[in-house]
Parts: sequence; structure tokens; C-alpha cells
Amino acid sequence: MLAAGIDVYSTLNIQHIESLNDLVARITGVRVQETVPDTVLQMADEIKLIDLPPQDPIQRMREGKVYMPAEAAAAPEDTDA
Repeated sequence: MLAAGIDVYSTLNIQHIESLNDLVARITGVRVQETVPDTVLQMADEIKLIDLPPQDPIQRMREGKVYMPAEAAAAPEDTDA
């Protein structure tokens, strides 16, 4: 798409960045299989870092907005971070 001149916008969590996958897995105990190669990020003209309070994504998971119900069961039950 980029080669065709189409702008691409996307969001991703830090654990999906290939070079950070191992580090995040050591910290969180969760390893994701779906990663984005660092070369994709290196091609970006602009990257914006958005840091949400932990309560926001946890609430989105509880509301079923992040994972399918079966996957949501494996998400954090409760954190008071």
C-alpha cells in the first residue's frame, strides 16, 4: 500500500513490536505470537506514543471491546494499578 502511495494508519500495543516482544513477555509473563517487524516501524514517517491509564484497557476488555468472550476470560481479572 505504501508503494502505491496509500497512507497507512494503525495502532498496536508495545508487546507486538518484534524487538520488544521478549522483554515485554519477561515483564508481563504474557507472550503474543502476532508481531510487527521493526522494519515496518522504521518506514513510518511519524509515530505517536499514547499511554493510557491501566484502568482504561482493563475496562475495555471487561466490556468485550478488545477480545472475544473466550479470550477475555484469560485477561486480567482485576488490577488496582
